[in-house]
Amino acid sequence: MAPPEPPVSPAPLAQPVRPRFRRILLVRLLGTALGLLLAFLLIVVLVVVAPLAQRHAEALFSSQTQTVRAEVATAFDDVGGLQTLLIADWQANPPTLDAPEAFIRQARGVMTALPPATSVVLGNEHGQGWLLLWRADRQEWWLRLTDRERWGDEHRFVAFDPQGQELRRWRERLPYDPRVRPWYRLATEQPGVTRWTHPYVFYITREPGITAARAWRARDGSLWTLGFDLRVQEIQAIAERLSRPHEGRVAMVDFDGDELLGLAGGAVSLTLGVAPSGEPELMRLDAAPDPVLRALVAHASDAQAVHTAWITGQPWLWTRQPVALGNETLTLFLAAPWMSFLPPLRFWLGALLLSMVLAMAAAAVLVRRWADQLSRPIETLADAAHRMAALSFTDSVRTDYASAELHTLARALNHLRRRLAVYTARLRAREADLAREVAALRAAEQRLLHIGLHDALTDLPNRRLLMEHLQHALARADRGESSIALLFIDLDYFKEVNDTRGHEVGDEVLREVAPRLLHHVRAGDLAARLGGDEFVLLLEGVSAEVAIERAEDVLEALRTPLVAGGERWSLGASIGIALGPRDGADPGTLLRHADEALYRAKAAGRNRWVLYERGFSQSTEATRALRVALEAALQGSGTDGLELWWQPQIALDSGEAVAAEGLLRWRHPQRGLVPPAEFIPLAEDAGLMPALGWRVLDLALAAAPELARAQPRWRHVAVNVSARQLELPDFADQVLERLARTGWPAERLELEVTESVLLESANGRAHLERLAAHGVRLALDDFGTGYSSLSYLRQLPFDVVKIDASFVRDLGAGAQADSLVEALIAMAKALGLELVAEGVETEAQRAFLAARGVDLGQGYLWSRPQPLAAWLGQR
Repeated sequence: MAPPEPPVSPAPLAQPVRPRFRRILLVRLLGTALGLLLAFLLIVVLVVVAPLAQRHAEALFSSQTQTVRAEVATAFDDVGGLQTLLIADWQANPPTLDAPEAFIRQARGVMTALPPATSVVLGNEHGQGWLLLWRADRQEWWLRLTDRERWGDEHRFVAFDPQGQELRRWRERLPYDPRVRPWYRLATEQPGVTRWTHPYVFYITREPGITAARAWRARDGSLWTLGFDLRVQEIQAIAERLSRPHEGRVAMVDFDGDELLGLAGGAVSLTLGVAPSGEPELMRLDAAPDPVLRALVAHASDAQAVHTAWITGQPWLWTRQPVALGNETLTLFLAAPWMSFLPPLRFWLGALLLSMVLAMAAAAVLVRRWADQLSRPIETLADAAHRMAALSFTDSVRTDYASAELHTLARALNHLRRRLAVYTARLRAREADLAREVAALRAAEQRLLHIGLHDALTDLPNRRLLMEHLQHALARADRGESSIALLFIDLDYFKEVNDTRGHEVGDEVLREVAPRLLHHVRAGDLAARLGGDEFVLLLEGVSAEVAIERAEDVLEALRTPLVAGGERWSLGASIGIALGPRDGADPGTLLRHADEALYRAKAAGRNRWVLYERGFSQSTEATRALRVALEAALQGSGTDGLELWWQPQIALDSGEAVAAEGLLRWRHPQRGLVPPAEFIPLAEDAGLMPALGWRVLDLALAAAPELARAQPRWRHVAVNVSARQLELPDFADQVLERLARTGWPAERLELEVTESVLLESANGRAHLERLAAHGVRLALDDFGTGYSSLSYLRQLPFDVVKIDASFVRDLGAGAQADSLVEALIAMAKALGLELVAEGVETEAQRAFLAARGVDLGQGYLWSRPQPLAAWLGQR
């Protein structure tokens, strides 16, 4: 325990306060004179200057708002002219579906001449349609061709690069008919006139916007309609450009006057929401994120008039300007601080300030002597109070003043001096007590940190600390082109100790083993206990020969009999050796390979070491045959056998199933169901994990619509992602393409990623951030089993954390296990994340988790994983 900190000694006395007091008194007297002058100045400003400034500001603001209104109208004026030119060309030579090159060329010319337009759409009464769309997110031009009479729901697409070179062609089945779209129906109500639609969601990009459309009849009498699409994003860019010149706010409101098409100025910008249907939703005018705009909307006003309102602590000038767009009227809200339009008043203000300075100089000469007379006795008392503030209580305060007020004040100071001396002594004693308590708390904090990283039985580092050291050791070995050795140690015949003499004797044996292992650890190496009778030695900068020598030393040390429970025990050990980064470039792989070597050592007769060799995972004919069968299943040859079983996730507060996780099962033609623990390592060693992961995602997306109909309360489905998948350069593109192809909403898909996957994947973070931006839910699986879960939760856009089943299984077994789970729950709740507990098997576990705010549970308490047919009611 650290010694208590010494009490704070009294601060040294400062310089006497007498000069400072006189200065304050002089300033106050001069301030009185200044106040009188300011009152006169205020009257002048209110009666003369303010009305002139108000009229000047309103006139200047009105001029700028008319300029902004003209710029908005100009931004949309070219629509009618460009439509007239295209219609004139197409009345004689309408575009054809078989040769759309002329449409592409003319449409690109329109979009070049009209920058706000993002697409050009054309349709006729026969159900034929043309669309040229610039996909800024892909840097591609898309052409969509529609013919309802010949092709039905099938639409043809062509993609071009920015230079117009064709990239690819494809076909999609879409329930799209141009004749029923808002722009077509609105234009055909009044052919020959440009009509503007109300905001709606574009069919392909699923973005909101408005369309300027005009219908006409071709020479053959057929009815055609041409539309120019303007995204809300482009209208927002116009608003941002217009807000800069007058340093205020610009709000562009739709034709109904209740939804924002653009918002700019200050530190605000238009953001889109998501409607309950999943479509983008425009922000309502009365819900704008800017207090200035919300305050202006609350004021009723005449159109085009300039008004003044006091908002956010300052006056603002504002107006509402209508802009006619064909059949509709766009409304502009414009606002700017009144101070931005003040006329130049520096001359008058300078003259007033000069007069004030001269008056203050004269007042200073008159009040100086009076200030000196008043300040002397008060400064004496102030010096006495200053000494008491510095904890000096030895000098008493003089009380022989002629003034009764000063005499009373001096006596009160003397009384206060005596009381403060008593209280100061008590506070110093309490300060010493608090210092001792803080030292005790610091020691307890260090102990708790040690407990979290060390095994409670042997005081050796635990798995978490081992994985952290192993990760750093692999990084150092890779930079220094050296190697590390991992010795996986398992005690032979330890189970017999527990079975014959009980766990207390077994624990005593483990405590005796720990110092023998530490004897063979150099500075910089690490000895850890994984659990049970499994230990690990991490040796840095060693060759295979040195690692073997160390293993033989450990075997010799563990062969020596030890005493536990009053008996002598000769146990021995088996050791598996793996060298990094040769046998594994990541902690999980290296530990697994050392475990495989350990398994070989035990299978060979125990009490020996085995060095890992490539091919251990597939050394037998049965393993190879199983791998071949798995490859055949993934290639679709013969009976596939790969199935996705579903386990529900239960809301702990209501007991209702609200989601489900898809778990892969393999039904072998001869062996039947093969456990995932057997075929998943096979897939990892054979490099099949990417294909297996895509199969899981495809099965989940194929079953999701049926599950949504059969289980309407399920909010989303969850699947696991492997490290090999995240390493793929196009992983995010593949996931988004599958979502687009199946139509399953991104926000109803949850991808579960373990921390070990993130450690092994260099590109994983970028993929996950991109998927999260598209709405895909992200869950951190096996939360708490890694070495830096908190750092990943803070750096990556996770929505959910899943508490590992190993923690849930130990609930109720001891205070340490319960406290660890509570700490994990508190950490996730502090970050605002949803919590899912895995492996819930008892009612006691469920009650414990529910009482501490865990949202969802998953485990055998409610249901084992079941095939799809069981959840569809086909039991």
